[in-house]
Amino acid sequence: INSIWFLTASARYEGSSRFGADNKWGLFPAIGGGVDLSRLLSMENVDNLKFRVSYGVTGNEPPSSYLSLLRLGPSGNFFYNGAFVPGYSPVSNANADLKWEKKGEFDAGFDFSMFDSRVSGAFDFYTRTTTDLLWQYEVPVPPNLYNQAWMNLGKLRSSGLELTLT
Repeated sequence: INSIWFLTASARYEGSSRFGADNKWGLFPAIGGGVDLSRLLSMENVDNLKFRVSYGVTGNEPPSSYLSLLRLGPSGNFFYNGAFVPGYSPVSNANADLKWEKKGEFDAGFDFSMFDSRVSGAFDFYTRTTTDLLWQYEVPVPPNLYNQAWMNLGKLRSSGLELTLT
């Protein structure tokens, strides 16, 4: 409506073979909107003033492939049938529940310019919450075959203010 209001939305459906059998796909939505306040209000020496707000979710994968599967690796040699042959043992535990780490972020801010665009900048407040953190944890043996496993555990929240001036 006269370039005063802005709205955007998106949804990304992404797949990866790095996760457990039932968690290979993730949906990552985002929505944002804003208003150009400089078109609604008359302010002396203010060329541009936009208020915006957004929320979006992104996904994070494990650092390498096959971490949701039981893997075997070289583990020394053993004597068999008159010769030394390579031995193999587990180097990871299977985790069929391994899934996307998700980061949801809320942002609210202003973009502005003043004095015939001699001063411009942006001010933002954000809060970010990461859930299902992907991490390699120590686990007991037994019942596990290997002493570490990749799992989704934990939640991390951060927030802050950002100011950019030009």
